[in-house]
Amino acid sequence: MIVYGFYGTGKTAICEQCPEKYLDLDFQYFRFEEAYFFDAKSAEAAYKQRIQEQEAKYDIVFINHLPEGLKIDAGYIQSDYKACVKALAERKQGNFIPLKEEYDNVVLRLREMGSIVFLDSDEHISDALDLAFTRKDKAMDMNQNEMKSLDEQIAELEKLNQQMEALQSEIESRKAEIEAQQKAKEDAQKQKYLNICLDAIIVGTDNFKARHGSIAPYTNGYYIQSHNNVIKREFCEPVTASSFEKLPEVLYHYLKNIAGWTDKDFAGLKRRTDADWKALPKSYTPNYYQTQSSEYLHGHHIATGYEIDGFDNIVKERLGGTYSSMTTGSQNDLAVKLIALKGYCTEYYLQQHPKEKPFFKEVFKRHGIDCRLGDLNKWAERNPSRCMSDNPHYSETAPEKKTRSRHKEDRDL
Repeated sequence: MIVYGFYGTGKTAICEQCPEKYLDLDFQYFRFEEAYFFDAKSAEAAYKQRIQEQEAKYDIVFINHLPEGLKIDAGYIQSDYKACVKALAERKQGNFIPLKEEYDNVVLRLREMGSIVFLDSDEHISDALDLAFTRKDKAMDMNQNEMKSLDEQIAELEKLNQQMEALQSEIESRKAEIEAQQKAKEDAQKQKYLNICLDAIIVGTDNFKARHGSIAPYTNGYYIQSHNNVIKREFCEPVTASSFEKLPEVLYHYLKNIAGWTDKDFAGLKRRTDADWKALPKSYTPNYYQTQSSEYLHGHHIATGYEIDGFDNIVKERLGGTYSSMTTGSQNDLAVKLIALKGYCTEYYLQQHPKEKPFFKEVFKRHGIDCRLGDLNKWAERNPSRCMSDNPHYSETAPEKKTRSRHKEDRDL
């Protein structure tokens, strides 16, 4: 440990009391002993080296000069210059009085080093030796407290950062959840409108009637056959869908994005479509198209799927038209499917197309038609006026009035 003491602070006295623990290394004596009379710079470097060498041998090395770059543990000096002069006079060292400028410079150096301890006029180093180290310990404690406080602040910042990351993650998760909910809502709304379009196509509401094929060019696909004030001719004439199930998507896209339909318009279409479904007959007249001249009636009627009688002949594909007609085999298939989707001869159709049961079930559920399609024989038994006329369960009932209801339009078509 290295302790600085200004002139007259009692370094020599305390070292004489415990020479085994304390060393008084006076700079003036060192220069004289080592013959550094005229080379002050070399003398200071050698003095610094000697201090560092002796520090390991003693508890405290007392010095009275401060070489550049030397770190000390404490520095003692009188509280004012007059006290210094008085102390030297009392010790009969009045023949050596340091200059006031030297005193001020040492005070400044010690302040800069943060190791100054002022002695009162009647105090010596032996009286206040613990004070410096108490102050140092306090300083160390304060430094440790500051370090602890800094660590706590860092820990608090890390904790806050973790909370911010967790909050950001929660925000992102919530944002994704809201977006998913919004998308689900939009998908549900779109599916609702697709169902309206499908139901309208099945019963032909607002003349939205499906057709397969085309006269020229000889294309192959599905389209809305008839145009009106909403559906333009340029939309109806070309083939627009590769399958019947995709046709509602095409119609929905046209109504929403080209015709500019709103929720109100789709709601109006739903009301008109529901009314058309309710107007469908609960039974039909079999053999409606039968004549004595032809069993298969190819030239009598081209099946469209929008007929209101003779469903058994249509389903058995007896209304195929002639070879010169525009009707194709796929158009016959479409007509059969439209009849079955309205709940007529359904058991016959689904026996040949069992994979379409879920599709039929959803349509039937929306319009109060028996949707228990697991056992088609039982379905025919529960619906004797709707099944095929050659089904053992068929029972013809009094035909209902086969006229389409007319509805007040909800929009200007």
